[in-house]
Amino acid sequence: MADDALDELYAQPPDKFTAKRAELGKRAKQDGDAEATKAIKAARKPTKAAWVVNLLAIRDSSVRPQLSGLGERLRAAHQKMDGKRIRELSAEQRHLIDALAAKGFELAQIIEPAASVREDVVGTLQAAVADAEVAAALGRLAKPESWSGFAEGVEPSEDAERAPEPARPTAREKREQGKRHREREKAEALVHAAERERDTGRKRVDDAQRQLHDALQELDDAEQVLAEATRRFESTDRGLGGRQQP
Repeated sequence: MADDALDELYAQPPDKFTAKRAELGKRAKQDGDAEATKAIKAARKPTKAAWVVNLLAIRDSSVRPQLSGLGERLRAAHQKMDGKRIRELSAEQRHLIDALAAKGFELAQIIEPAASVREDVVGTLQAAVADAEVAAALGRLAKPESWSGFAEGVEPSEDAERAPEPARPTAREKREQGKRHREREKAEALVHAAERERDTGRKRVDDAQRQLHDALQELDDAEQVLAEATRRFESTDRGLGGRQQP
């Protein structure tokens, strides 16, 4: 139950996540499913990029094994210092990441994704190749992941030196990444605040609608009482009028 509910939750677009979480949490609680209730309550709202990757993994069960399998082959190639194999698998990785990213955006119905969102989706898929834990977490991500590469702890060789290595970010790129990260956090905070205000507004509307419904019901009841009293009065008046005639 918990997995099915979480799949349904994380497949929702970010702007519908909070309402769906409340709905599913209430349903799980009513069903007496404590495990699902706890898991749903702990679920964090994903960014747009994380949602795209989650949706991809939820809708296509082959995504996780494709990425983790490629990661295993790449790690083996790096351990063997097999430069030729590394280059072949690196090319395969680029094709796979491009194809999966395109499919993710298609499932999310995003025709022209923002450059930052595309970058985060691609980076997360690359991270899933490099890290088995990231691959296993696809479908439940709250934020995008980044790729750290495969060459840690491996001694270089002649073949390995010819293999393509991920470029290290420059100081300027690091500053820009930090700036984008802060802007995302600020934007997410604004979204969360707006969602809270919206939820408060919806609650006020619901309360007002219930009060209006109760008032209309009371009015209807009063009108029925008035109609009955009028009917009885008119009936009594007619009876009295008949007895007063000679």
